[in-house]
Amino acid sequence: MNLTRYMRDKVDGMWMTSEDAHLACQRLASQDRSGRAREGCIGHDRADLVLAGCAIYEAVMEAWPTEKVRVGDRGLREGMLLNLMRPKRRRGRRGAGKRDDSHETRSQTTETEKRDGHEQG
Repeated sequence: MNLTRYMRDKVDGMWMTSEDAHLACQRLASQDRSGRAREGCIGHDRADLVLAGCAIYEAVMEAWPTEKVRVGDRGLREGMLLNLMRPKRRRGRRGAGKRDDSHETRSQTTETEKRDGHEQG
């Protein structure tokens, strides 16, 4: 995007191809810390952290490949916190207490998007 600084209204919620995201991760991984720090959207404080984000992205894409991804600057952290705060469910008879995580993930995303004003239309 060639931004000189991070602009949430331009970045958060934007769609990009998985290939573009992968190329961005490769480009960042090929830079040293000072090179990443010079990136307008990263800076000195996040120059090391961004590589961990790229590693998480690559692992998720390996497990659940998709053609497009949506940028969320706070979704992963909030999703993990919500999952930790949720009360543990008791399991009943065999299979009766199984959680349908795919539905919960969709519900989480939808609620987060609604709260942050990023509903899909």
